[in-house]
Amino acid sequence: VQGSLIQFNDNGAWCWYQDERAVIDTAGGKLILGSIASGDGFGSDSRNGQVEGVVYDLETRGGSRTLFRNTYTDDHNVPGFLVRPDGKYLAMYCDHYDDRSRYRI
Repeated sequence: VQGSLIQFNDNGAWCWYQDERAVIDTAGGKLILGSIASGDGFGSDSRNGQVEGVVYDLETRGGSRTLFRNTYTDDHNVPGFLVRPDGKYLAMYCDHYDDRSRYRI
């Protein structure tokens, strides 16, 4: 890798066709991204199936991870994001083969 590599989440997976997995809050200078943790990754069984969001500050180069829900590991269970007009973030997600959508603001 030429330049500096940034690791946003030490245990994160997603499916290639989900959008928007990552968005930029241009007013707040933040990168918001989501993933699901695997029992085979860092944190092992304690993070298995956690639907997670990361808010990364582009200026300070620091981030924080938020747990939305603990479910089962499936790359389809990853949240999509929207930056709302009021500056808050909307995360939408559901379990694979589940007709109930979930959200967090």
